[in-house]
Amino acid sequence: MKKRSLFMLICFSLMALAAGCKREDSADKIKASDYVTLGEYKGIEVTVDRIKITDSLVDRMIQRQLESNATVEEVTGRAVMDGDIVNIDFEGFKDGVAFDGGSAKGVDLKIGSGQFIPGFEEGLIGANIGDTVTLDLTFPEVYQNNPDLAGQAVVFKVTVNSISVSKVPELTEEYVKENTEYDSVQAYRDAIRQQLQEISDDNFENERMNAVLNKLIEISTFSAIPQSLLDYHADSYRKFMEQQVQMNLGVSLDDYLAYMDMTREEFEQVVSRFAEDQAKAELVERAIADAEKIKITEDEYKELLPKYLTDRGVSSEESLRKHETKEQTIENMRMTKALDFVINNAVVKENILDDTAVN
Repeated sequence: MKKRSLFMLICFSLMALAAGCKREDSADKIKASDYVTLGEYKGIEVTVDRIKITDSLVDRMIQRQLESNATVEEVTGRAVMDGDIVNIDFEGFKDGVAFDGGSAKGVDLKIGSGQFIPGFEEGLIGANIGDTVTLDLTFPEVYQNNPDLAGQAVVFKVTVNSISVSKVPELTEEYVKENTEYDSVQAYRDAIRQQLQEISDDNFENERMNAVLNKLIEISTFSAIPQSLLDYHADSYRKFMEQQVQMNLGVSLDDYLAYMDMTREEFEQVVSRFAEDQAKAELVERAIADAEKIKITEDEYKELLPKYLTDRGVSSEESLRKHETKEQTIENMRMTKALDFVINNAVVKENILDDTAVN
């Protein structure tokens, strides 16, 4: 997966932002009907993908778990084969001179994994422990790790220190009893199937919600978008991203963007698109809540609050109040209820995907 693709995946997976930015009262005094004219939102039609859970998909997931419990055993007396794990020392030369980043010692490499440039791993097949192999190779025309080497002819000298193989356990009754909480292969398979079904159902619900919301925005007409809403959602997104990269990666947002090959200007373009989408969604949901005279009673508030806190990653109502007032919480619940109303009245066509759609 390309770095830029990964970044966009992160962006769109964060649509439900955790509370992290104090909301200004001006953003809550907006009358949605002043800015949006709703389309016909009752009975809208959408198509949503659903993953079919098949025996082959269950088999693939189980195989992945077996592979995660594989052991590595060193082998001797034979040459390197495809699929082996080799420990190597290597040094890379361009025009007879060692280039930066082209040398390392004691590196474990699985042959056939595609970790190294084309020809490198294949060139080690047939080598024996202790052999030094000379590889005449050419870097790909597009090579983001070091653009200066893109398309360049180089020579690698590689010494094979050891050869190992990965031993994947077999799925047996004994393995299941020793390595899982289940007492039989069938019970284990049934549990994996149930987990996959739950994931498929959750994904379907999320995709259905997104499809309905996107359709609502598509069929609505916006005369303008309040700047206060745009500023709020943009600021929320920036602060959330700063917190996430610091917490999960221990780096600044600027360092993260540099790693992702993204400039600040490009990031701000993503922020702007995100803020506009969120602002439009909020206006549409508010307008529907107003049109349907949707309210949140005190009993509903108490019932909905635990999930609301969980969704926003806060532990208590007291902590939530650092980010939003009770009135703002109720308004958010009212908008969610409005979207649920539209979803429940939507005509949803399921597009069943086979297991090849799952990586």
